[in-house]
Amino acid sequence: MKKLFGCILSLVVAVMLVFTPAEHVYAQGLGLSVSSSSVAVGKTVKVTVSMPSGYFGTVVISSSDEGVLSNGGDGVANIGDAAGYPTSQSFSFTAKAAGSCTIKAYCTVVGDAEGNDAGGTITGASTKVTVTSASSNNDSNSNKDNSGSNTGNDNNANKDNENKEEKKSSNASLGSLVISAGTLSPEFSAATKDYTATVDYSCSSLAVTANPADSKASVTSVTGNDSLEVGENTVSVVVTAEDGSTSTYNIVVTRRAEDDPENADKQDNWKKFDINGTEWTMVNDIPEDVVPEGFEHSKTVIDGLEYNTLHGTFGDITLVYLQSESGNGLFVYDAAQNAAYEFVRINSESHFIVVLLPKVDDVPEGYNEISLSIEGKGVATAYQTKVEKKMIRQRIFTSYTL
Repeated sequence: MKKLFGCILSLVVAVMLVFTPAEHVYAQGLGLSVSSSSVAVGKTVKVTVSMPSGYFGTVVISSSDEGVLSNGGDGVANIGDAAGYPTSQSFSFTAKAAGSCTIKAYCTVVGDAEGNDAGGTITGASTKVTVTSASSNNDSNSNKDNSGSNTGNDNNANKDNENKEEKKSSNASLGSLVISAGTLSPEFSAATKDYTATVDYSCSSLAVTANPADSKASVTSVTGNDSLEVGENTVSVVVTAEDGSTSTYNIVVTRRAEDDPENADKQDNWKKFDINGTEWTMVNDIPEDVVPEGFEHSKTVIDGLEYNTLHGTFGDITLVYLQSESGNGLFVYDAAQNAAYEFVRINSESHFIVVLLPKVDDVPEGYNEISLSIEGKGVATAYQTKVEKKMIRQRIFTSYTL
């Protein structure tokens, strides 16, 4: 009985094998390629799926970890040789976090080129992608198979990394610097950080226009240009480069005193002297090469304005520098008479004599006023006795040379 049952069971199994069709697995599988096997967080990688020739089907592609690499759920496409279908399809995956994951593709429906159900299964495909942190210097080339000599690949990877990590600019120079009053000295140059300028008393604040040489840099502060005091003031301009480095440009601004004759509103009122019928006007800048021995720079108030003058180190003598149509020259200033007259100096081997020629209202009794010609020094006023014809000099100062 048991032998009979065994024969019957064997017969049933054989019949099932004959009438049950076997699923066909095609030798060709899906094609799967990736634009880079390594990608930084925030970047994207392209994955392309292709169907073997002669077939079409619906493919599904997905990531093993959506938290690391995600395509946002867009992972289904119909591809193949059937009319109206592309033979391949690309999908974009965005790197979300550092790690690694596997991208898989498989085919759910298989048909032939005419669109008929062909049955069977097309082998799926997969690939691995590594996601690096945003600050990582690794790029797609670093995960390639570098079997054998890899010197060339390493060099390419380093160059790619240098391009990706763009160096920030350290240029903190100015391209231009302009002030609303006065003139910069020396003339502006990006490499020159220190300047001077002089402004009138009427200028109590200064507008500063400064432009960086690098568009990625910025002027972060301008200080000292408001509420200018009489005298020296320091105006500072700070420039900050893209990488945070800074440089400072300084301008020492001198604001003139209210009674300074160099003020624009005072220049029309500069002191003028009538000397022997010629009009002479004060000059406030006295060149060093005209300062005679025995004199030093000083200041003298004349008609309410303070001028640069020269004062004798050997006596109370003040010289002023005047100009006329005929040129410039030094003259003796007589404060008591608020007048000026020619500066006559006679030199000897070890001494010099300054001849003073003040205006005298009354000729001394017993004397006649005469003009005394001094060779090479001009004409001096002198007084000669009426009887003895002796000449005397009035108010003559003598000093030994140093």
